[in-house]
Amino acid sequence: MDNEVATILEKIERLQKINVEEQIKYMRFKGIKFNEISEQSAIKTLSENTYYYKMTAFRKNFERDSDGKYQNLDFKHLSDLATIDMHLRYILMKLTLDIEHSLKTKIIASITDGDDDGYSIVKAYNDYQQKKFNSWIDKEQISEDEKTERKLRYVDIVDKIMNERNNTKSYDYDLYCKRIKNPSIWVLLELMTFGQLSSFIKFYCEHNLFESSKYGSAKIFLPYAKNVRNCAAHSRPILLYLKQEFQFADKEKLPRYPHKKLTDYLKRTSFSNNRVYPNLTNMRVHDLASVLYLHDMYVESSGIRDNRKAELKKLMDRCKRNEYLYINQPWLCEKYAMFNKMIEEY
Repeated sequence: MDNEVATILEKIERLQKINVEEQIKYMRFKGIKFNEISEQSAIKTLSENTYYYKMTAFRKNFERDSDGKYQNLDFKHLSDLATIDMHLRYILMKLTLDIEHSLKTKIIASITDGDDDGYSIVKAYNDYQQKKFNSWIDKEQISEDEKTERKLRYVDIVDKIMNERNNTKSYDYDLYCKRIKNPSIWVLLELMTFGQLSSFIKFYCEHNLFESSKYGSAKIFLPYAKNVRNCAAHSRPILLYLKQEFQFADKEKLPRYPHKKLTDYLKRTSFSNNRVYPNLTNMRVHDLASVLYLHDMYVESSGIRDNRKAELKKLMDRCKRNEYLYINQPWLCEKYAMFNKMIEEY
């Protein structure tokens, strides 16, 4: 180890910043090669197009030797995966927006056609949320007095949704002013976030409300789609840890398994059936597949479906641009093959 590398390692140990040139030297020290892209080009990339943490996140798809050095990893792998991930995030935003709009449209129609007046369901939903909150508090390892205090601080879900718009700068302020006194479920659905919609659909199904059977798949898979949407919306890398399988476990480390609806959906494609289940036990693969499944289940507009399929096929073509780079990463090639089959048969 030369003195320059030792100085860089010391800076990192002390949580001090390192400049771009030092970042390149540190990557080389960690086993990342610059055969496909020169160090000068890499410096330009990290200075003008992206930054160290965003680029190097994708190293987590590659193996390391006993000394902690990456194997078969070139800077071009990182650059290529970062570009693919960027395009993926853009299309995922469109897909999840389509899902959200379609589900809101459908559930509004169900409530309108059912017996509820649009106001009773609001109270029932708030009671449901408060009961869930109290149950969660009861499980906390805190004193009874603190449990009581926290329960008293509970904010009604209606107030939570509406008060987030109580700002003259909010785009929804006019709607807030008109509907704050007694908002109907139609108003609340319009203002719900993706996560709040997911929670509402769970309530709707668990209470067997009108046409609730339509939303069974949404109840199951929307929380997973939310994971993807949040990552995409905040420009966080998605294509990480793709080699790992059997990642599913709850907080008590009990095994969980991909839902049969999703495995059956994948098995209808020509992708190898005996590899569907192991691939879906990777959490990111599972969540991405959940988005495609929900889109296929709930988005009915032929124009939107055709456009999204074309965009997804374009993304798959972009993935193959540098396919020669991945001959030593069969697990990445397998993930590509699975999603390619899903899109072909969408």
